[in-house]
Amino acid sequence: MKSYVSILILSLLAVCSVRAADPADPAALRKATERKIENYLMQGVAGRYFPGGQLVIGGKNGVIYSTAVGSFDYSGGHRVTETDLYDLASVTKVMSTTLAVMTLYGEGRIKLSDRLGAVVPRYGDTPVADITVRDLLRHTSGMKPVIYVCELTCRPVADSVRLLSTKRDSLHTVAVDASTYVVDTFVYDDRYVSLTPDSTTIFGVSPGLWVRPTLLSAIDSAVVASYQPERRGRYRYSCLNFYLLQQAVEELSGESLDRFAGSIYRRMGLNNIGYKPLEWSDISRIAPTEYDLLMRHDTVRGYVHDEMSASLGGVCGNAGLFADGLDVASLCQMFLAGGRWNGMQIIKPEVLRLFTSEQMSPSSRVNRGLGFDRLKTEPYSASSYGHTGFTGTYFWCDPSLDLYAVLLTNGVYPSRIDKTIGGSYRKRIWELAKELRKIQ
Repeated sequence: MKSYVSILILSLLAVCSVRAADPADPAALRKATERKIENYLMQGVAGRYFPGGQLVIGGKNGVIYSTAVGSFDYSGGHRVTETDLYDLASVTKVMSTTLAVMTLYGEGRIKLSDRLGAVVPRYGDTPVADITVRDLLRHTSGMKPVIYVCELTCRPVADSVRLLSTKRDSLHTVAVDASTYVVDTFVYDDRYVSLTPDSTTIFGVSPGLWVRPTLLSAIDSAVVASYQPERRGRYRYSCLNFYLLQQAVEELSGESLDRFAGSIYRRMGLNNIGYKPLEWSDISRIAPTEYDLLMRHDTVRGYVHDEMSASLGGVCGNAGLFADGLDVASLCQMFLAGGRWNGMQIIKPEVLRLFTSEQMSPSSRVNRGLGFDRLKTEPYSASSYGHTGFTGTYFWCDPSLDLYAVLLTNGVYPSRIDKTIGGSYRKRIWELAKELRKIQ
């Protein structure tokens, strides 16, 4: 703790000691602004918003600023480098699933008006059959926000007790976030998971918990059952929308989502982004996210933090990507360049304009693109777009400024209960990015 108090004091002293740069000297002004950014990041570390992270700022012609600060955890052991990997959480929704849908749309293989049941035959006779691709991308489908996979994999010792509670009581004393408590004692349901790998398990969600195929079917059934038709047409952010979009992408492409999205990354020469990072990277490069009290009861590192994605083998439309800031920045650069990258047209410019443009009626009081989030309040302009991730990740792009910012952190470490990084911190990051851009 003392070391982080010292960091905070030094950061504040540094801020106070920076003399106003001569506006006639762009090099001095740039150095002062970069120092201001670095100090702000270190204040985030000292304030325990996150133990460490990466920030990349740039435009359609490339990176103008990149840095890595802090460590993987609060011990200060592993200092973050620019090529370390972070769990992107819901940034996956754009950088994998929406990217895949834009590709298929540009090739004429999917339409926004397509019904889910027509695209994915197994949903043809289910309640979700009439949901459209547009509904899923805009979060107006009527799906519940999430399903708790732990309610399938774990059960209390006493059958009459619920696994989760919104209030702390004598049976639910373990807080997993500000409003969710898990029962003190539970057992794993061996219909779905096993503590050891055997001939009936298909993959691990941690070194000590393995999944049976029956869990995949149970998750799919739970997703379909979560549909609330009376909510259709109204905005409600849902991870389940992008699970269903994953099914559409895989049906139309004939490939798994990780392979289809991976082909786009490979085409761009990006080697530090992908699903299931333990298959292509050493764990020493991967930041830990959280000590999971819901399902795994272990520190999550190298496995996706999102429990639904983990239970599906680490590949899901809503979460699962790992990357460094520079590869996420490359995708942002491609967006700002009208879908072009190194002379190749990755996404058609008209498709990119459509997906990043406002898709909600003014009466909804919500700003959304197709897959992309949008904000119209200062310091964000009406032309800007991006997305955030639960683990402490964020990217934002503004074509009118030719500017992007990518912030990757493990802001839920060691627990989501301590999560403090939020909109105000990211807002200031964007303001500082705009300051730096003006100097270029």
